[in-house]
Amino acid sequence: MTLNSGFRFDLPNPYSGPMLAFRPRRTLWTRWSRTMRTLQDNEGRTWRAWHVRPQSGVLKGSSPELAQGWLCFETDGEKRRLPQPRADWESIPDAELLELLAQAGLVPSKRVPA
Repeated sequence: MTLNSGFRFDLPNPYSGPMLAFRPRRTLWTRWSRTMRTLQDNEGRTWRAWHVRPQSGVLKGSSPELAQGWLCFETDGEKRRLPQPRADWESIPDAELLELLAQAGLVPSKRVPA
């Protein structure tokens, strides 16, 4: 299709057709958190660990030790938080990550007993 200005608009749209399935998608998960690790403790429980980076100014101001983020550890029925995690937590061996888990404080459950 040619318009009066002489510009041609018949180039293929890169966001249509079969290549649409290969277009990278941005999600909140990939934007704010790069890595989630899983590990198993000595009791056989599987834990998930990820770095939380607060975005809210209120959250950053309410607890100075959590302003730079924390490492969250979660398993069925239990959650722990380690303020100011090591920068290399994503690549350390599981044994060292288990040591960080042992240092992390227990997060009180918000569930109301039935």
